[in-house]
Amino acid sequence: MMDFARKEKAPDIGEALTALIDKVIVDRRNAEYAAGRGSGLGEVAQKRIGAGYIGTECDRALAYRYHRVEKETREEYVSAGELQRHALVGFWTEESMAEWLRLAGFDLRTNKEDGSQYGYRVARDPTTGQARIAGEIDGCILAGPLAMPYPLLWESKKATAKKFAKFAKEGVAKADPKYHGQIQTNMAYLEVEHTLFTMLNVDSMKIYQEIVRFDPAVAQRLTDRAVRVLESRAPEEMPRIAGDESDWRCKFCDYRARCWDEPSAPEQMAKPAWLTGGGA
Repeated sequence: MMDFARKEKAPDIGEALTALIDKVIVDRRNAEYAAGRGSGLGEVAQKRIGAGYIGTECDRALAYRYHRVEKETREEYVSAGELQRHALVGFWTEESMAEWLRLAGFDLRTNKEDGSQYGYRVARDPTTGQARIAGEIDGCILAGPLAMPYPLLWESKKATAKKFAKFAKEGVAKADPKYHGQIQTNMAYLEVEHTLFTMLNVDSMKIYQEIVRFDPAVAQRLTDRAVRVLESRAPEEMPRIAGDESDWRCKFCDYRARCWDEPSAPEQMAKPAWLTGGGA
């Protein structure tokens, strides 16, 4: 006789495995930051503006990051585990690209003797002495088999086919102001006038390369704005990039809700008589 009793659905192994992996890689990354190993320059727990996001287009969004406002939960788009896996793939592709460049005959330096990254720390807090603007570079190329303006800084990125096509068509400056800002700031503080930008297409394995020249005006504009952020007491002192919440640049912002959740205007008091035509 057949058993028609309803059986409980077995747990989804795929979902359970993904949840376990997400937890361990996020926990490990949090532990590394807590131990001060999240950056080649250390001092990761302090308030500072990193070169990786100094080119953020919106002044207020940059201020939210500097003031360490917690990002809004956007699990409907990507989980913390997925974000960390994306970051890890970036590290893997960077290591592979560095190996390929060296095999091709380029004198690429990526780390100091102690294993840390090359970089800089500036705009130190007058009270604590800690740097409030900092950046690291993927490497510096001193010589190689091709005629290029040595030395060059090296910046490595990875992308899917859609994003890759945008860079190949438009170039770094137009395709991603944040990447361009990072490159320009690095060149300004490390006093190198050219950067080799490479992007690996993780779908096709094609490589996009561009030599980016130092633009002093861009670097100065970014630094001046960073200083205004450092001097701000709260993110809301800085202007938004848009005048309306529906602007596409605000759609995926990590601080959208707080930014546009303005308190209602204070109740208007009665105007004095001398402003309304009354009185002496």
